[in-house]
Amino acid sequence: MLPPLRKQKLTKIKTEHGKKISILHKKAYRLKEPTTQLLTEWNGILKHMTSDITLPGFKRNSSWRLKDKDDYHREVKPWCIIRDKTCVTGDVAWNLFSSFFGWLTLHENLGGKNISLENLSHSYLSDANLVWEYLTWRRDRSGAYTAETSTFINKCMALIRKETGWLEQNPEIFSARITTNNLTWPEWCDKNHNIFSSILNDLFKNKLITEGRDPKSPINLILETEHPMNALHELRDRMRADINQRSSSPISTARQLRDELLINLLSTNPLRINMYAVMTYRENGTGNLFKTKDGEWRLFFKSHQFKNEKGAANEDYSVSISKDVWPLIDNYIKNYHHLLLNGVESDIVFPVFPQHNNKKNWGRCTEYIGQCVTNSTLRYIPDYSPSGFGPQAFRHIIATDYLKNNPNGFQIVANVLHDKIETVMKNYAHLKVADGMSHFLKYAERCRAEYLKSGN
Repeated sequence: MLPPLRKQKLTKIKTEHGKKISILHKKAYRLKEPTTQLLTEWNGILKHMTSDITLPGFKRNSSWRLKDKDDYHREVKPWCIIRDKTCVTGDVAWNLFSSFFGWLTLHENLGGKNISLENLSHSYLSDANLVWEYLTWRRDRSGAYTAETSTFINKCMALIRKETGWLEQNPEIFSARITTNNLTWPEWCDKNHNIFSSILNDLFKNKLITEGRDPKSPINLILETEHPMNALHELRDRMRADINQRSSSPISTARQLRDELLINLLSTNPLRINMYAVMTYRENGTGNLFKTKDGEWRLFFKSHQFKNEKGAANEDYSVSISKDVWPLIDNYIKNYHHLLLNGVESDIVFPVFPQHNNKKNWGRCTEYIGQCVTNSTLRYIPDYSPSGFGPQAFRHIIATDYLKNNPNGFQIVANVLHDKIETVMKNYAHLKVADGMSHFLKYAERCRAEYLKSGN
C-alpha cells in the first residue's frame, strides 16, 4: 500500500472535456429568470401538466412528475414548485427552455436572434427551423449533438402535438406572438411537429447523437485491471490512514469522517449520488439509514424516491450495509454528525451547506456532495486517476469488476446498481464478449494442460 497523501494541494489535471466545459461556463447565455410574460405562460404549462385531472376542454398525453421537496436532490427555481412539491420534469424542461430563451436574446454577432426580453414567448418553441438553428449553434459551440438535443426536441414536440400539446390547444395566447407564415395555428403546429419528427429521425439514423464525454474516461486505467475495485479498497485505506495520522479540529474531523463514510458507502452500496444527497437518519429508525435492534445498519428507500421509479427502481430498496462500514457509521452519527449542522435541526446524513438559508433543504446538493467525492479520489489515489473521478464512476468500477470475474453476473449487477438488467447488458455488453472469451481461454488452457499431463 502506498503511504497516505497528507495536506497536499489539490491540483486537478483537467481532461479535454473539462477544459472545454470551463471555457463554455465563462460564456454562459442561459436566461436566469423568466420575464412576466414567460412566467405567466410557464405557470399555465405547469398547472396543465401536473394537475390531477385535465382542465375541461383540454387533453394531455402524459403528466409531469411531482416529488416531495425533501426527496429531491437539488434546489430548484421557485417557478418549478407547485402545491408545495417539486416538479421534477418541469425542472428539466425549464433548464432546457431557459437556455433556448437566452440564445434568442443574444446579439446576432454572437449567433443569437437579438430578441428583446419582453418579446420572449414559449411560442418560439413551436418553430422547428428556429429550434434547429439553435441546436446547430450549440453543436458548433460544444462539438456534438448530445442526448440533451433529442430531449429538447421531444419537449418541443409535446407542446405542439395535435390535440394534446398545451401550445397547440391555446391559439388565442400563442399564435399572435410568432409569425406563422399565413398558416392557421393548428396547421403551423402540425407542420412543425412533422419537421421536428424528421429532424429527430435523421439524428438517430445518421448516429449524430453522441455522448458529450466518455464517462469512463477518467477511470480507464482502473477499468483495464483485473480487479478494478482494488482502487476503491486503496482509496478507503488511504483515507483511514490519513485520518488516523491527522490532528485536526473537531469540525475538520467531522468533514473528513463525512467524506470517508460517503466513500465507503459508495464502494459497497453504489446508488446514484442523488440518493445520498437526500439520505436521512433519525433516532427513531424512520430514516433511510437506520440501525436495527440487532445492531445491523441498513438502507431503505421507497421506490418513488428514485430517479428511475417507473423503470428499474419500481421496487423499494431495502438492503444491509457491509459490516466493515458499521463502526464508521456509529462513530460519525454519534460523535460528529451534529457538528456539521451548525445549530440547524436536520436529519440529512451528509450535510454540506444551506442553500439560500433554506433550512428544509439543508445539505441536499448533489453537485457539492459529488465534488467531495472527486476531491477525495484526487487527493488519495491520483496514481489511479490524475483528474479524479466522481460518484458515478463507482458504479462503473463495481459493475466492471464483478462482470470481469463473473461473466454471467448481469442480474447481480442490476440488483446492486438498482437498475434494469437490460440497461446493464447494454452498458457492459463489451465485457460479455471480451471477458467471456478470456474465461474460455483459461478453461481451454487447463483442458490442454490436463490432456498433455495424461500422456495422450
